[in-house]
Amino acid sequence: MASFHFEVECISRKQGRSVIRAANYQSGERLRDNYYGKTYYRQRDDVLHSEILLPSYAPREFYDRQTLWNEVDKAEKRSDSRTARKIIASLPNELSLAEQIELVRHYVNKNLISIGMCADIAIHEVKNESDQSRNNPHVHILLTDRPVTSKGFSDV
Repeated sequence: MASFHFEVECISRKQGRSVIRAANYQSGERLRDNYYGKTYYRQRDDVLHSEILLPSYAPREFYDRQTLWNEVDKAEKRSDSRTARKIIASLPNELSLAEQIELVRHYVNKNLISIGMCADIAIHEVKNESDQSRNNPHVHILLTDRPVTSKGFSDV
């Protein structure tokens, strides 16, 4: 039987959370946080796919995860700023990885990129230790809180 999960939360400095740490958690990529002065190293073996999705007019350097999220941090001036939104959603077990990727890209492009947001996506599956099978496919979407322009992030 299929189960459905869709969760949205904010990444906020007021809560002491780092958008770079969130990006590291979902991608498993080593990232340097210029705002907090820390480097996050967490590596993951359950990341099946990750990529950055941007509007066509966004600066090309934002395809680099390190650059994107440090620019987001730089755009926010307040110590209690909300820097991003995080979405976690279950994906159908019945779909292949390629179909899951296409489903996520379609959803993100239609609903988020189309309104000027940048999205960092990662598809995970949990490894079942007893038989080494994988199950529970889900997507993490880290979403900018401000729309992007050709020059970077707006003041809106």
